[in-house]
Amino acid sequence: MNDYKPPFDEVTREREVRDLELRDGEVPEIEVPEAKSPDGKSPNARRVLRILAIVAAVFAALLILLIVALPFVVSFEAVRGRVLAAAESALHRKVAAGRIRLRIFPLGAGVDNVTVLNRPGFATPTLFSADHVSIRLAFWPLLARRADVRKVVLEGASLTVERDPKGALNVADFLAASVRPSKGAQPATSAATLISNVEITRGRLQIVDRKRVPGETVTTTLDAIEGAILGISASSPARFDFDGRLLADGPPNVTLKGTFGPPKPGRPLGESVLAASLSAKSLALAKLGSYLGAKQEADPGVLSLDATANGAFLGALKLAGNLTLVPREGGGPLPALDGQLTGVLDWPHGALTLEQSPITIARIPLMVQGRVDGLRKAPRVDWKLATPGEVAIDGVSGLPDAAGTLPADFKISGRVRLTAEVAGSMEDRTRHASLAAVPLEVSQGGQSILAAPTATVTLESRVGAPSTGRLSIPAGKLKGAAFQGLLADWSLEKGVLTLSRADAAAPPVSADLSEARGQVLVDALTRLLQDFLTPVGSSPASPASGPASR
Repeated sequence: MNDYKPPFDEVTREREVRDLELRDGEVPEIEVPEAKSPDGKSPNARRVLRILAIVAAVFAALLILLIVALPFVVSFEAVRGRVLAAAESALHRKVAAGRIRLRIFPLGAGVDNVTVLNRPGFATPTLFSADHVSIRLAFWPLLARRADVRKVVLEGASLTVERDPKGALNVADFLAASVRPSKGAQPATSAATLISNVEITRGRLQIVDRKRVPGETVTTTLDAIEGAILGISASSPARFDFDGRLLADGPPNVTLKGTFGPPKPGRPLGESVLAASLSAKSLALAKLGSYLGAKQEADPGVLSLDATANGAFLGALKLAGNLTLVPREGGGPLPALDGQLTGVLDWPHGALTLEQSPITIARIPLMVQGRVDGLRKAPRVDWKLATPGEVAIDGVSGLPDAAGTLPADFKISGRVRLTAEVAGSMEDRTRHASLAAVPLEVSQGGQSILAAPTATVTLESRVGAPSTGRLSIPAGKLKGAAFQGLLADWSLEKGVLTLSRADAAAPPVSADLSEARGQVLVDALTRLLQDFLTPVGSSPASPASGPASR
């Protein structure tokens, strides 16, 4: 018997086990390696990608078909008709527009040649116009029946505010509506609309005044407006930033920026909180034309200002700022001015209150305060101007009606205390002023004309009546001749200055100054004083004789 056994063989052992499993009827698990394409992707991945590509192609084709079909599916004329009808109902004015264009990427629309006409009775046919108006919409809010307008762009927009000969404004209904509280808004039956941003390019604002000059039209324009209102919402203030050109040629010279709104629920838009800053440089006041008068002498010069406004837009608005006025070369109706002003504009009551503010006129420091009532109808003023104690009078030759009329070597010096008040309307205005000088020295070319330790002048005037007052110089010298007790009532009517003795002991003396300028004016005033100081039948005053010798 052969007992020999071969060595242990693992391969033989695995075959024996497999044969036993086959005999028992079981199917063994066989690992089959997954076949791969030459590009390294499995057949399953290739099938998924192929399906996605087909879906994308179908979607793109459908989208292209939708875009092509939109002009045939949507009636733009019908849409325009409904939009214009809604606009006319809201504005109570005729509204016209040109072609409406739909834009898919980004979602929005555009309208050409938008025009809002004025109501009958106004000379300007158009209240508002724009070359092109475009809007950009957010897609997902449309599913919730809300039109979220991301941006409105107004290109070539123009707004005209007109005042007719009776003083009525073409925007009076809008201003009235802005100060009326809401009586409870009705629930919207269509999609709610929210405008987030407004952008203006090539804008223009025109103020057309047909009342200022009967039979004429005076137009003031703010043009080259560029800017935007951003972040409009019902929960936070909107930001605005605009540039423009006013009373100037060349680049924009006016900047307005700040925040506005939102109004409280149920309250009018005019009660929205406003915080704004305004900068205006080199405003040529001569461009205001008939507001200043038709003569060239009415050109006040160039004004620059920086101001802030805080408060309610059409409520109580606190104003503060700095302003500078540079007279035109050769002088003008106003002197050089530099000051700081603080006040409150109360539009509902039509009042402007100016708090006590420092201002310098012709190098004379002053304090000004006052009030203007009836801004919306017939303005009435109540102003007070005064020096803070005694101040140097050296700049008095730059005051109105003196600048440009006196010789260059004419000089007034001393210290003065001045108070002036103006009250009433344009048709019934009164003025009162008093000036006390300590001392007073008037000279020309270094030669003394008038010298006095003290002198006082008062002024009273009313619209349509001559200016009157009193001149008092207790003692002094006129061209070296001493005098005493100069007390005269004076009046100025149509350029004729008259001095009358307070006791009526002598006839008055007069001088026609209506055409007097320069040296002629100085000589006429000097001669008038000499005639007043010289008694009738006596020789003119001289250093050795005259009133001083009595």
